[in-house]
Amino acid sequence: MLATAETLNRTGTPMFHSKTFTKLPARAKAVTAIVALLTSGLSGCAASSSGACAAPEITVTPASSVAGEMLTIHGEHFFTGCADVIGVGSDGNSTKEEQSAMQGIDVSWSADDTQTPISSVDASVDGTWSLSWTVPESTPSGTLTLSAGTARATVTITR
Repeated sequence: MLATAETLNRTGTPMFHSKTFTKLPARAKAVTAIVALLTSGLSGCAASSSGACAAPEITVTPASSVAGEMLTIHGEHFFTGCADVIGVGSDGNSTKEEQSAMQGIDVSWSADDTQTPISSVDASVDGTWSLSWTVPESTPSGTLTLSAGTARATVTITR
């Protein structure tokens, strides 16, 4: 069956498109919905700032410091797995990957290409952790890179 697409313009006046399309039977609509669900689940684990599958992030406060000063390093989204929908089971219900808080996260810093360990931390059940760290007195002025797993943050050090 063919139908003409109709939309409303900004003033609410109907606009008819010259293209026609075939109306899909109910089963084809269901298959289309399942495909959309599956592909949205695959893209749900991309790095983003929100959602169950957000990539791990760290923040450092203050963002600018001096050698000898204490910094707070805070991590978010430190999970193993991704609790977004990853499929549809034989019963028609969505299935999800297991997700748990990361343990033994290595936190380090570098002022050049040499990584120096700070500590190893465990994320809490909500995927967060915090630690305090004092910038070594011998640290040169410039940008320090702090790392925790795959997450990175920088802080500017002045003398």
